[in-house]
Amino acid sequence: MIHSVPEAEDIVQELMLRMWDKKAEWLHINNVEAYCMTMVRHLTLDRLRAAESRTEPLSAETDKPDPSFLPSDQLEQQETTTTIWKIISMLPKKQQQIIQLREFEELSYQKIAEQMEISEEQVKINLFRARKKIKEIYEKLERYGLL
Repeated sequence: MIHSVPEAEDIVQELMLRMWDKKAEWLHINNVEAYCMTMVRHLTLDRLRAAESRTEPLSAETDKPDPSFLPSDQLEQQETTTTIWKIISMLPKKQQQIIQLREFEELSYQKIAEQMEISEEQVKINLFRARKKIKEIYEKLERYGLL
């Protein structure tokens, strides 16, 4: 969701500190994993909101290209990855989060629903709409070359 390993590590560290501060309440938590995932989600959303208020754009995290590709193939792959990240950043926040959790973190619909505190049906609908919008915009870019 945050597209930054150091930021993600900071969030996990903050979660650990908060959980340690609440050690007296551990016995009263029914599902510790769900509780922690919810806290991580909220901490991540807080960081994203803070980043938005600083008006810093999210950087597109590109995969390292396969060295067996020709340089032109590598460039095309990098450009495609960057374009997809730009398109994803144009989606509503909820759809961005669902795409991130499903496509990149490979979570199940049920896990996404629990983490985002919405129904599985809402996850599926939002995922369908996000994929459709990404495809529409990408195809339009392929035809006209403008973002």
